[in-house]
Amino acid sequence: THALSISAPLWHPWTFKLYRPGDSDPLSIIYKRWPGLFAFFYSDADDFEILFSQKMTPEERYLVFCSALAIDLTYFEKNGA
Repeated sequence: THALSISAPLWHPWTFKLYRPGDSDPLSIIYKRWPGLFAFFYSDADDFEILFSQKMTPEERYLVFCSALAIDLTYFEKNGA
């Protein structure tokens, strides 16, 4: 079994919703935020925002935080940077 599932809508590629199995409402949402024009061209830093639900357990919060790190490393980091 799995603890949480992640969904990324086609038209919002920088938005990741996390669900408990069988739930239709997201438990947490991870957004990659636009850094601004200057930072976009002169920095490699990424800015993420994580929205936590009040009904989350500490273990689920830990999974969401680790998921944000995995999303950054998998989809947004450049190889060899």
